[in-house]
Amino acid sequence: MKKFILSISSILLTAACIHAQDMVLTPEMQQMIADACPPAPAVKIDKPRKILFFTKTAGFRHTEGIPAGKYAFQNMADKLGLFDIVFSEDTADI
Repeated sequence: MKKFILSISSILLTAACIHAQDMVLTPEMQQMIADACPPAPAVKIDKPRKILFFTKTAGFRHTEGIPAGKYAFQNMADKLGLFDIVFSEDTADI
């Protein structure tokens, strides 16, 4: 029985580690996100703001939302020029 529980535990742990990997956005998903980005800035600024996009998680990993959010914000930063963005999972960056 102990071997069975240990085997099931290792299978579940392996599945959790595999599932915790962020998904890769398809070209279609990227296009949908790019199309949703505003075509031009709504305001004028003197210089771009700096934004930290912090994605460290503990426990549940948002494997679909994080890559999509990162892509959307990078797309807006590139297209609109309103902000410079840094992506990090390092708490030292906060």
